[in-house]
Amino acid sequence: IEKAKRIEDKVIAYRIRVEAIACENQLQRCLEIGTSSLKEMGVTVPKKINMARLVVIILRVNRLVRGKSDQDILNMPLITDLRLSSAARILSILVGAALFLQMEEACAYFSMVGLELSLKHGLSAYTSTTLATYAMIQLGMGSPKNAMRFESLCLDLVNQVPFPHTESYGVMIATNFVSTGY
Repeated sequence: IEKAKRIEDKVIAYRIRVEAIACENQLQRCLEIGTSSLKEMGVTVPKKINMARLVVIILRVNRLVRGKSDQDILNMPLITDLRLSSAARILSILVGAALFLQMEEACAYFSMVGLELSLKHGLSAYTSTTLATYAMIQLGMGSPKNAMRFESLCLDLVNQVPFPHTESYGVMIATNFVSTGY
């Protein structure tokens, strides 16, 4: 990373570093390096994630989806900025690390940051999974109608966006978790 001259090279190096640490199953270290890497990419994540911070990010996402139709979301362009697409990838890795460490609030928080990133800057390979997580959050908040909407959006996006690995993740989350809650 220190030898990288261009920002594009640094961004790729950060992403590869986080992926490598996750593959080594050093999940706590993955969270630490991942969050500091995100900061270098312009995505700020607090060191300590709690329910209050989760509620704030959910409210921010609620504001971003308010007034948007399903088609508005599905027709968003793809993220083209390498920095932001790498941040989306790192966030998805952090979701997995937090999940395995049984850090539910952090898991939901990282996913909501990823959804916020998509709603502001365009769709990524990870937007479908963030929509499924948002659907689960809506269900937990007592809003089954919204949960069904975002589960459906997740599945529609899986069929629309040309990222091969989104299908397995998005469909798994949507069908195994959200559908069983109705």
